[in-house]
Amino acid sequence: AAAEDLSLGESLRILFAASLAFWLVTQVNFFDVVAYIGILTLLTLFIQNDVGMTTEQASVAVSTFTGGVTLFMFGGGFVSDRLGVRRALTLCLVGLLIGRAMLASSGTGGAMLLWGALGVMALATGILQPALYAGVKEFTDPRAATIGYAFLYSIMNLGIMFESLASPFIRGASADTEATVGMTRVLWAMVGVTALMLVIHLV
Repeated sequence: AAAEDLSLGESLRILFAASLAFWLVTQVNFFDVVAYIGILTLLTLFIQNDVGMTTEQASVAVSTFTGGVTLFMFGGGFVSDRLGVRRALTLCLVGLLIGRAMLASSGTGGAMLLWGALGVMALATGILQPALYAGVKEFTDPRAATIGYAFLYSIMNLGIMFESLASPFIRGASADTEATVGMTRVLWAMVGVTALMLVIHLV
């Protein structure tokens, strides 16, 4: 049956019967949203409190990072086309693991390490997003492609919700000194999340 002839239930059945590759792309999407939002939510405060930048400098750093992600997305599709989805995802996850570990260490490593971390993370994230969309297109039955993309966005929202619930527990106490320690704790937890999804992806 053509896609337009399928009911919602039939489309969902086709989607949930998708290949393992589709579900591996989905797990990368979920865990990366958890890590990305977990970092972005605290990034400005972390740069101010731990790296020691001013509010204005922190704003510039965060804006440069998010702008860099958007800029690198333009070339991200080319990387997926050249390497294939699996290799592109592997490259991105390795880059994100390195960049996020650099970020978590920049509280003691200083501004140079921070800027290096932001650059690596922006590049890897910019390539990752088109690779995820390419993966959904490649590994989803064409009859369920539309609902596959909708599922991709649903998983993103689920990741945001999960991170929002987990982050306060990871941070712990709300005292000023403990809050600073808590932010670093969250960043290292996001490094762990990135390592987990890389291991799942590779295995």
